[in-house]
Amino acid sequence: MQGIAGVVVFRGSSVLLVNEPDYFTGEPRWTFPSGHIEDGEDPATAAARELAEESGCVVDPAQLEIIAISDVEQDGVTMNRSWNYTGTTTDAALRPRTQDGETVTEARWFDPAEAVELLGRSTYPPKTKPVARFLTSGECNLHWTCDLIGFSSLTPTFRWEPPTPTLPE
Repeated sequence: MQGIAGVVVFRGSSVLLVNEPDYFTGEPRWTFPSGHIEDGEDPATAAARELAEESGCVVDPAQLEIIAISDVEQDGVTMNRSWNYTGTTTDAALRPRTQDGETVTEARWFDPAEAVELLGRSTYPPKTKPVARFLTSGECNLHWTCDLIGFSSLTPTFRWEPPTPTLPE
């Protein structure tokens, strides 16, 4: 099973998004910093590392709070688990890393409503739907289970039940 961790970071009332190619279409999309959890890494540490790599913004993993855990299942088998966190910073400088295979082209602060609109353009809602809900309602500690039910023009199709409260693992 693959593991992915990401972080929604705030500076005041603004939320940080990064611009990178969509995994399925290759088209540039605004999303929140996230990536694969490396061997031996816990999800919060991975989220903080990805944030630093993709935006230059640094947060202490111990200060992150869980937004949601999302499982993607296909035919009853968990294919992927994502941990999404939130945190704050006072550092306004953004310095996306452009070496080591990083694909982020820009990092920018957005109003939360605009961030929700941009996240809605994603072709992978198991990543962005829980974060959009958090930005809209403030709800945290939710467990989402998404069933992969098919592909349509290179993009996956999902179905999910309403999320349930969970405790961070």
